[in-house]
Amino acid sequence: YEGEPLIFRVLGNRTMLEFFLEKGIDVRAKNEGMDGNTALHIVSNEEEARLLLTYGANVDARNNNGLTPLQTLMAKDWFDERSH
Repeated sequence: YEGEPLIFRVLGNRTMLEFFLEKGIDVRAKNEGMDGNTALHIVSNEEEARLLLTYGANVDARNNNGLTPLQTLMAKDWFDERSH
């Protein structure tokens, strides 16, 4: 999508995510044109979340609704799905 940070496009592909993280991709980039989320707000698995955190993702970043990544993931029942 136009204006979407590159990091959003490689989520879901661990190899590509790791490659770009190693090259210095902006792990704190926000999707400003839409909801102001960072990659950590929308990550879909623990492994990628850990990678983002290792490379400096901001756990306190707030999107346009004022939500942190943890609050956003909890709202999506991400943690409930993992426990099954």
